[in-house]
Amino acid sequence: MDAGARYSFDLDYLSVAAGANAADFGLRFNRYAIDYTPENARTVDERRNEVRVAWQPGLIPGLEVAANGRWYEPRTGSRENGDEFWGSMSLGREIGRHRGWVNLDVFTSDSQSLFGGFDLWFGEKIYTTFHLLAGKTWGDINPGHNTFRIGGNLTEGYFTQRPTRLFPLRGFEDNILEAGETYTTGVEVYWPLLNLQQGYKTLPLFLHRLRLGTFVDVGAADDSISVDDTLIGAGFELVTSLQIGWGRLSSFRVGLGWPVVQPEYLDESGPVFLIQLGNPL
Repeated sequence: MDAGARYSFDLDYLSVAAGANAADFGLRFNRYAIDYTPENARTVDERRNEVRVAWQPGLIPGLEVAANGRWYEPRTGSRENGDEFWGSMSLGREIGRHRGWVNLDVFTSDSQSLFGGFDLWFGEKIYTTFHLLAGKTWGDINPGHNTFRIGGNLTEGYFTQRPTRLFPLRGFEDNILEAGETYTTGVEVYWPLLNLQQGYKTLPLFLHRLRLGTFVDVGAADDSISVDDTLIGAGFELVTSLQIGWGRLSSFRVGLGWPVVQPEYLDESGPVFLIQLGNPL
């Protein structure tokens, strides 16, 4: 069993989450608010309640089949309340240091979404990573519900613990574009700086290594992607691997990113400050 709470000062909203697992079955409830305004779609500003019942068959590691329900209402304005229901199937696998996942959502409103991605790691002292995330929705497009977003966001998904429809593209503002067809990809090289291996007294925090990460991210979001829709961001991050709570490995990142290439309808300028605690999405 697990539970948590999160308060947003920007939205003046208390989110809660609770879940339980027994054998191969799980039940989860989430209450949260979401608010963003992309450059190419309408503003999404909603309060949401979600329920998820999942089955993870032990004979197929990484597979999950779930039934999902969502009830939502606008935080402000006069839009009507709504609900939606969908079934989902996801599969995630790790092979050595490489990781991949795929998720299929089938909505009762005659819409389907297929999305996923992978991370590939190479090297011993100097690490090189290559990542790809992509998604496509068929049927009626409903912004904020069955679409995908790209932008400088790095942390969505930790609280709700559902497959993310946000694909990070560093160097740009948060949630800058949203569409039914989206991808991001990129390369990052981690250069060793210091071997810290340091804690402080009995605090449950231990710093391992400090590295410099240099990256290039590429992506696009549109209902029909073309070369003219391409966004490219680049920058650097200081990355510290750390151990929290006597065994939980994580990382802390801080850095800067700049937009290098963008469509003519955008006018983004840098630098964009980056900060992240935890593993990438």
